[in-house]
Amino acid sequence: MYFRRSRQLMVLFALLSLSLPLLLSGCRNPDDSAADHVQGRVALIIKPADRSGDAMSARLLRSDAFKNLHVVTAIPGLPAEEQLRLLSEEGYLMIVASSPDFALDVTIVAPDFPETVYVIFGAIVEGDNVASVLPDYTESLKKAGVLAALAADYLPLADVQQHQPQKTVSFITTAANPGRNEWEQAFAEGVARVRKPVSVISGATAQTGNRGQRSNLDQLINKALQQNAYLICIDGNITMDQMSERLGERNTYVIGIEHDISVLVPGKVVTSVIAFPELILLPILEDARQKKFIGAVLTPSDKTGGVGFTNLHGLTISEEEFLKKSNNEQQQQQPDTKSIRELNYMKMTQVLNLRKTLPWNIEELLEEQLGTKDDQLALPEVR
Repeated sequence: MYFRRSRQLMVLFALLSLSLPLLLSGCRNPDDSAADHVQGRVALIIKPADRSGDAMSARLLRSDAFKNLHVVTAIPGLPAEEQLRLLSEEGYLMIVASSPDFALDVTIVAPDFPETVYVIFGAIVEGDNVASVLPDYTESLKKAGVLAALAADYLPLADVQQHQPQKTVSFITTAANPGRNEWEQAFAEGVARVRKPVSVISGATAQTGNRGQRSNLDQLINKALQQNAYLICIDGNITMDQMSERLGERNTYVIGIEHDISVLVPGKVVTSVIAFPELILLPILEDARQKKFIGAVLTPSDKTGGVGFTNLHGLTISEEEFLKKSNNEQQQQQPDTKSIRELNYMKMTQVLNLRKTLPWNIEELLEEQLGTKDDQLALPEVR
């Protein structure tokens, strides 16, 4: 009798042990089921081998707010649409599309998941749960123009550049860029504000990815060098893997647009004008968490802090990162370890030398020039 009762108690205890989690889950607050969603899981969808997407993911992953970012690579079209739908079904609070090529995919998927916030860069997609982000580079390019004109007083120039009655800077973008005229005008206005004899020559390469783009770029760089340009402001979307070799030992420097090109042309880049995705996306994420987000077209700019200079005093990437990246690139071309070390040392020396050229208060000098009145401001002739 005692043993029978003991067995019954043991069975009852086992049943209670199994049912307790079920009872507790039945008492769970229904709001808890969406906890992961509300906490703000974020995904980024990028195109394969896309400089913009890679740069965006790198910047976001360095930010505390986006350190758990899930990055997905997909081809625009059906693969991207399926990925967007899958991420939405998995409960991601915010999904960011890095390229305007994903516009149709976002248009198709977004209405089916009203609780998910979608962000697309470079295109306008209508929807109550869609943020369209169109960075405005014009104000920063005015600053870049001011910087280009001021830099002649600080950068080490060749004698022929230094003693020209009128110095020259070059502005290069792509023919496919719809905003290139506004960019060019903003840069020229910045140059004019310094009121120094500096002329601007301009040109546009063939469409990105076109075979002729590299030869077009070579021609435009040759034109700039023939006219002793001491600085080239260039659209970072252009393929410029040979640019570092083309500039070589010449005293010609670079300002990048839309991408940080410091590593592409080491020791030559004064700064790059870029959009800061981590700053642009953070308020959108906060609104999404609080369920306050409504569809919008956003135009972040220099004034709002979403666009600005990066690496203003030359390459600020750590020496270890720089040498590691440079090492990997050179190993693909030349197995001589000694040559790699020597080349790395030369590049790092160039970077450190460039970093020393600009005055510590260069940003104050830029603001000073931009604060001048527009009275009788004559824009330089852009050729």
